[in-house]
Amino acid sequence: GDNLLCVRVMQWADSTYVEDQDMWWSAGIFRDVYLVGKHLTHINDFTVRTDFDEAYCDATLSCEVVLENLAASPVVTTLEYTLFDGERVVHSSAIDHLAIEKLTSASFAFTVEQPQQWSAESPYLYHLVMTLKDANGNVLEVVPQRVGFRDIKVRDGLFWINNRYVMLHGVNRHDNDHRKGRAVGMDRVEKDLQLMKQHNINSVRTAHYPNDPRFYELCDIYGLFVMAETDVESHGFANVGDISRITDDPQWEKVYVERIVRHIHAQKNHPSIIIWSLGNESGYGCNIRAMYHAAKALDDTRLVHYEEDRDAEVVDIISTMYTRVPLMNEFGEYPHPKPRIICEYAHAMGNGPGGLTEYQNVFYKHDCIQGHYVWEWCDHGIQAQDDHGNVWYKFGGDYGDYPNNYNFCLDGLIYSDQTPGPGLKEYKQVIAPVKIHARDLTRGELKVENKLWFTTLDDYTLHAEVRAEGETLATQQIKLRDVAPNSEAPLQITLPQLDAREAFLNITVTKDSRTRYSEAGHPIATYQFPLKENTAQPVPFAPNNARPLTLEDDRLSCTVRGYNFAITFSKMSGKPTSWQV
Repeated sequence: GDNLLCVRVMQWADSTYVEDQDMWWSAGIFRDVYLVGKHLTHINDFTVRTDFDEAYCDATLSCEVVLENLAASPVVTTLEYTLFDGERVVHSSAIDHLAIEKLTSASFAFTVEQPQQWSAESPYLYHLVMTLKDANGNVLEVVPQRVGFRDIKVRDGLFWINNRYVMLHGVNRHDNDHRKGRAVGMDRVEKDLQLMKQHNINSVRTAHYPNDPRFYELCDIYGLFVMAETDVESHGFANVGDISRITDDPQWEKVYVERIVRHIHAQKNHPSIIIWSLGNESGYGCNIRAMYHAAKALDDTRLVHYEEDRDAEVVDIISTMYTRVPLMNEFGEYPHPKPRIICEYAHAMGNGPGGLTEYQNVFYKHDCIQGHYVWEWCDHGIQAQDDHGNVWYKFGGDYGDYPNNYNFCLDGLIYSDQTPGPGLKEYKQVIAPVKIHARDLTRGELKVENKLWFTTLDDYTLHAEVRAEGETLATQQIKLRDVAPNSEAPLQITLPQLDAREAFLNITVTKDSRTRYSEAGHPIATYQFPLKENTAQPVPFAPNNARPLTLEDDRLSCTVRGYNFAITFSKMSGKPTSWQV
């Protein structure tokens, strides 16, 4: 029949108070809208869960199914379910004579022997197919679902994924397209995830709202641990000195709780999601506590995060943001029974981020600091052209908007058009999963450290090159074998005889196999070690007619003059205003 879909687009509403994220505030429909037709008797909802035995060898797959019947009388059905590993059937069975009246619950569970385990390093997926049939065997509905065997536990103040210690090397990602604003196509989303994987990132926080459902599917496929954040942010109340104004007001409880409930119901079957985040920068109070309890009632298999529950009164992780390195060290030493992360740090604006190595040293020093998320992934500039066809990017104020935050939205590791910036390249190196350290270079002795948490280094190769003042003296390739996850091993290389020239050992570590996000031989880290210092003495430059520098000091500027040049600086800005040669 005919269907009429009516949508009322509102720029401002009561919900505006809890949607105060730092981003372009646009009104409209930015994502696809679906009209779904189903049989009167159908699968309304389902929840897939995987649990391992104590040895993390075999697992149980269980599924709670809610079936709905909109017909006037009960319907007898059969629910068939099959788990596939590729084309191979792992398990197949059915629930027969299932009478459905309005909403009816059913469940099934079965053991899977030695399943491949899902992680960001090895995102192995099975396929569960549920088929609902009527009493005559006619198919009413077929529902497929990707399944990853993955669990999360908290033990000894740490969280463990599949019984392995993990550190999350993450970024905060907003939805933004430099041509279409908040209407972000899946080609751009997929490129974001490919770039993250290419640059050693293993986790993403959906700052600060749920993403397109297909985003989570891609994270399942590519292998990214997701902190799935709920659409709650009311930091504007900080401007009146009461950031917890509505967060601690019971009248707003329904608004807060509905958002986390909808979020979990929509995305609960994705193995990539390991953390639910209750929101961002909204103070703390009764409504956060209510959100936590609602989340745990729906899903007790994942961690719950909220940064402004500073003492982790209810949430499962202690969180902080923009904490300086010395205080981060104290944060790691602070005794607490819960794991901790820094959900925003290393602000990537301008020439930032800085201090990445110093931060990472602290993270590796304290096992309890298990996650860090750079702010942020991408600049939010909107592409424009001037009268000469030159491309530039708009930010706050460029549309005549006031008040605004000026260029505060240009703070990403990649530029608005998804070109990687120097900050991303630095971050890639700092979080590289293979670390190479010099032990005794005179003997060619190195140490290799595996900072993967689930995988050996059997799929990686070390490429060594010795260069002296531009000349390659020797090359060598070494397969990195038998280095267990989160461990280290000695490594021996052969060095050539060196002469008096300055020489360096250059090392590149590559991943051997082709992946969804990279070709075979993709470089994941580079290192350089000096083998022989430059002993040449610098010769002072003595031009003809050289004379001492002079300074001319005026009211608004000063000029430095020397041999064949003069530079003038503004006293107002401190910047050079002219340079004559």
